[in-house]
Amino acid sequence: MEIGLNPKQKLGLTSKNYWQLGLNKNIVHKVNINAKASRQSLNFSGLPMQLLHLSSGTSKIDLYFNEVNPIRMTQLYLDLGASDFRAFGLINSRAKLIIIFGGTGKYVLDFNGVQSEDINVSIEGGIGKEIGRAHV
Repeated sequence: MEIGLNPKQKLGLTSKNYWQLGLNKNIVHKVNINAKASRQSLNFSGLPMQLLHLSSGTSKIDLYFNEVNPIRMTQLYLDLGASDFRAFGLINSRAKLIIIFGGTGKYVLDFNGVQSEDINVSIEGGIGKEIGRAHV
């Protein structure tokens, strides 16, 4: 599935482009999101996610995994740029590999969740501010 604006369409500074999408819990999902300058609340709680790639520019993004992914995710890739980014329940993603690239933004990374498998995490930060949280 590919969803987006026609690149020739111009939105003024006061224009709003609001989308609310629902994904089927009975289908395995591979999701690629390229968020340039936007505000997003992404809730993948309980969805069968095989792959999630999120790339952002100057965005404000909240990412939620409040419920455990019913399948093992191959990779969770976050390229965050100059974003104000918060992620909650990253362990619940059940990703084999979590890769996070930070730039000049502010990031809150909450690694809480139900852990039953090994997870490899790679975090590369820029000059931004990273805050990590985890229950041990």
